Order: sequence, then C-alpha cells, then structure tokens
Amino acid sequence: MNPRSNTLLSNLPQAEYERLVARMSLVSLSRGQTLLRVGESQEQIYFPVGAVISVMTDMPHGKSVEICMLGKACVVCVGVMGEPSAYRLVVRTSGLAYKISVAHLLLVRDDCPAYNQAINQAFRLMMLHLGQAAYCLKEHPMEQQVIRWLLLTLDNSMGTQIDITHQELSNILNFRREGVSLTLQKLSKLGYVDCQRGVIEVIDRAGLETASCDCYWTGLAQSRPLFTKLISSSP
Repeated sequence: MNPRSNTLLSNLPQAEYERLVARMSLVSLSRGQTLLRVGESQEQIYFPVGAVISVMTDMPHGKSVEICMLGKACVVCVGVMGEPSAYRLVVRTSGLAYKISVAHLLLVRDDCPAYNQAINQAFRLMMLHLGQAAYCLKEHPMEQQVIRWLLLTLDNSMGTQIDITHQELSNILNFRREGVSLTLQKLSKLGYVDCQRGVIEVIDRAGLETASCDCYWTGLAQSRPLFTKLISSSP
C-alpha cells in the first residue's frame, strides 16, 4: 500500500513527502486494538491507508462515545505531543497505516512547512466536524445521524463495507439498538445499504448523499445534492 493513499501525505511536496516517509514503517492494525489510552502520551503518529480509528471519550458512568473518526483523509494525532491524552484511540476498521514516532517527527518537522500547514488545517476541520456533530445531534433525526456516520466512515476507509454490529453502532451514536436497527432496515429497503450479520455494505452512496443532512457536507468542497428520496423521521 503506497503512503500516498493517505490524502494528507499525497498532497505534500515531494521533498517533504520523502523526508517523512523515510522514517515511517507500515503496520497492520486490528479491529478493537487500542492505540492510546486516556492519560498516556502519544508516542506514535499514524497515517492510515485503510484502517479507520475512532477517537473515544469515556464517560464517568462507564459508557464511551465516539467523538470523531480518523482515516485515510488525515492523520491520527490527538492532543499536544508529550502531554497526557484526554481521549482513547481504538481501531474501528482493520487495515494498514504508516506510523512514525513522535521523536522522529520532531526531528524533521521544522523542515516541513507544508506538513505543518496541513496538520493545522486537519485540526481545524476536525473541530468544525465536532461542532457540526453536536448540532446534528440536537437538530436532526436518528436516520440522518446514522447516514452522516456511514458517509464519514466511507470517506475514511478504502471500500464500501463497514464491519460493525447494530449494537456497536448504537453505542457509538448513543442511540437505542432497536432504533438503529429500524433505521438500517429503512435504508436497506430504499436500496442504500445491505445489512448482514456484523457488516453494513453501502451499495448506493449517491442515495445516502441525497438523503443526508447538511451537517455531513460542512467543510467539504462540494455541496449536498438535492433530495431525490426521503426517509421518514424517527418514530
């Protein structure tokens, strides 16, 4: 898998790209693998080229909520280098990633202005998505929140298949499992997805896009297509 499969790396000038990649190694990440725990300092920075990473916040009552996902469109880096993390990083989708140690990155970072600019842009976009997610949670029905999550997952992965159970998706979005299952059934009847045990296959991405809310499109270069089909609101 070529490092340029990662969007952030692919947009770097050749000299910076070679400088960074020379210090990277390719690793295979497994679904459910914990890359960073709360309170730990991040020692490795990951550039996914297939794997999708969930940034989780752990609640006092024992539940965990996904606040964002990171994949081939960006870099997996949370908080300030050397400082304890307030989040937990968990592999959501198995796949490959290139990793570089924080120590090595610090050695070359000053000679990589385009990389530094790309990182700043990535963090701004992530904060924009976090704010939009909070708005979506308050203003939009469950169906559109599920669609938004599905589309974001596709943006960060290499294929159309998402390995996840209904229970896992309900935990991520903090909805009841029954509601999530009903939503996926509706999307399946519309021909947008095909749901098997532990797998959601997106078979009509354009259909999902037309049924999405504007929250998904925030920060993207293109605009949301006009609705061609409508799904009903949550019961």
